[in-house]
Amino acid sequence: GGLYQLRDGRVTAITKDDGLAAANVQALAQAPDGTLWVGTPGGLSHLENGKVSTLRTADRLPDDAVWAVHAASDGTLWVGTHAGLCRLRKGVIERVGDLGLLAGDAIRSIAPARRGGLWLGGERGVVRWDGGVVETYGNARRVRQLYEDSTGSLWIGTAFDGLARLAGGVLSRFRTAQP
Repeated sequence: GGLYQLRDGRVTAITKDDGLAAANVQALAQAPDGTLWVGTPGGLSHLENGKVSTLRTADRLPDDAVWAVHAASDGTLWVGTHAGLCRLRKGVIERVGDLGLLAGDAIRSIAPARRGGLWLGGERGVVRWDGGVVETYGNARRVRQLYEDSTGSLWIGTAFDGLARLAGGVLSRFRTAQP
């Protein structure tokens, strides 16, 4: 396991032996400066100029298990861990406090919200957080992926309930037809 890079027709493996926090890669985000952030069950790794460095709980991450990463255009890195959300800004990790429904929950997905703030998905549902106000949406559980499309519909991928769409405050579920 590990991370594989394809460049100029050549595949290069980046593994624990190279400094990657763990072999299982769970999330990737490219920062505005072109560097790559890698979420793993063993911490948050950063690839810069061919070198790997890793942040863990000893560095103030809420938990070593990193499920989601989102690199914002202002340089802030949002990190979803098994024990909540934090941000890395100018080399400082800050834990984010009250997330309403998702307080203390594993943050499994992070996506930018068109109205500002972030969409956050976790085991207990979905919230939109703008840095202060938390709005809870729908009753989706075990959220794994979030994507807001150009119409403002929020697409929600879940672990066991399939795909859902939140549009106009209404949550619709899409499931495969049963024979």
